[in-house]
Amino acid sequence: MALDRRMAIGIGVSAAHFALQLATLFAAFSMSMQRFDTMAAKGTAETLLTAMSAILAFPIVWAIGLLPKSILNSISGMGMAGSIIGYIPYVLNSAVWGIAAIVAYDSLKKRK
Repeated sequence: MALDRRMAIGIGVSAAHFALQLATLFAAFSMSMQRFDTMAAKGTAETLLTAMSAILAFPIVWAIGLLPKSILNSISGMGMAGSIIGYIPYVLNSAVWGIAAIVAYDSLKKRK
């Protein structure tokens, strides 16, 4: 069964968002760890990647950051299951943006 155009747009936006979200997060983290022992100032690239990562994490990952630390610590203390569970907010966040792309596509199509 072929995907219709709406579904292809939603899946494509979700996949691209997920990849970009994790890439910026890992790149910003890597840059901050490289300067960890040197106490060097944060560079422009790291600042931009950190900001981009925060923007891409909106709304779900950002909202989870507002949860009490006790809940977040209990999830991170679950070992491998906690590691896998930790990616669920990123997947859901990307799905939200995929759905938003479908809604935008539908509203633009209705205008024509």
